[in-house]
Amino acid sequence: QAHNLKVGGSNPSPATKLMISKIKNFYNQTGNIDKLTIFFLTLAPITFILGNFSINLFFILISIIFYYEVFVNKEREFLKDPIFWLILFFCISLLVNVIFSLYPINSLPRVLKVILLIGFIFQTKSIIQKHNNVFEKFICAIWSIIFLVLLVDIIYEVIFGVNTIGTITYLPGRIASFFGDELVVGHFILGFTLIILSYVLNLVPNIKKYSLLLIIFLILISFLIGERSNFTKFFIIISIFTLIVIKPSWKFILIFISILILTIFTVVKSEHPVADIYETRYVDQLQQILDKKNLGTYLKSSQYGAHYNGALKIFKEYPIFGIGIKNFRKEISKKKYENKEYLRTLSRWATHPHQIHYEFLSETGLFGYLSFLIFILSSIFLSIKSYLKHKNNFQLSSILFILISLAPMIPTGSFFSTFSSGLFWINYAIMIGYIKK
Repeated sequence: QAHNLKVGGSNPSPATKLMISKIKNFYNQTGNIDKLTIFFLTLAPITFILGNFSINLFFILISIIFYYEVFVNKEREFLKDPIFWLILFFCISLLVNVIFSLYPINSLPRVLKVILLIGFIFQTKSIIQKHNNVFEKFICAIWSIIFLVLLVDIIYEVIFGVNTIGTITYLPGRIASFFGDELVVGHFILGFTLIILSYVLNLVPNIKKYSLLLIIFLILISFLIGERSNFTKFFIIISIFTLIVIKPSWKFILIFISILILTIFTVVKSEHPVADIYETRYVDQLQQILDKKNLGTYLKSSQYGAHYNGALKIFKEYPIFGIGIKNFRKEISKKKYENKEYLRTLSRWATHPHQIHYEFLSETGLFGYLSFLIFILSSIFLSIKSYLKHKNNFQLSSILFILISLAPMIPTGSFFSTFSSGLFWINYAIMIGYIKK
């Protein structure tokens, strides 16, 4: 026994030796290009917290790696992938749109960014295909740690009204967390939660017994963040994920719903300083829609309705090619888009229509809208077909995120903005990354 002892303790266990052996094998057998890509991918959530510059840099660096492989190492395998031709078709449609844009100089940078993202998508897919375990057990582990830190910060801000680094939201009832003046933490949670949940379920298979409590906790966090549309989307996709993956019995579903309703009711009726704001934002405004018994009537009294109506009027004015990407902000303020039936019509100006379908219709017309639908629906079809065969939860997570991003009427961020598009393309890359050859 003395021969088996070392200074500082006993020899590593067989499990530890196996893990160390796997790490060494991966390091020795993986090229520098893949190592670099994996390193950048682990930083993805942090780049969203740091802001638009870091998000753009993240996508650019991974895209550069891909194009280096294409032009220097003569990597051409992606040309056999039908997804590549779908994306190329979409990008060509965007370039055609620039020709007909009212302000081409305004539109071109956004289009070029989408074209650049082809590199990110296929470099990420390459890592998932070649190093599946690394993505699911290492990259997602780092993402989970960052996600956990963010959750702690959100809870801290909910309790004390200020986050752990002293940030205070400028809008009571909305959580800022590390994002400062950009109140987008709810969208961030929406974009990463199911991926993290898939990692946790893979890491601890027996956690399924207790996963409903974890899911209730995550739904409550999304609710407390105060972003209505993102909470609605979050609730829908995590519910679908739960039904498909956890497969709870009807008894557990009823218990789940009861606990959730009781918890939210307790929060809304509590003595917390912003409890009244939660009640107004969620309960009272939902009651307004139910009282009017018509979503259209409700929209006529809301600012979102004014955005949607303005976008629809622009589409009718420019039905084929629209006004060009990123031009809604320039066009919408014109008097001809005013509509007195909408109470907030004078507040219709915005950088985008706050709904992805209205954004595509107004800025790219029928040509761009149909091109986008062909691209995205074909991608979803191929991904669902792959999921039904392989049942990978990470792929399911991203499929659900992409699907909810396309939900009609629910307000959305701009498809072409840095933050919103960043979350979309990360999930898209994961979704198509699991489509087997």
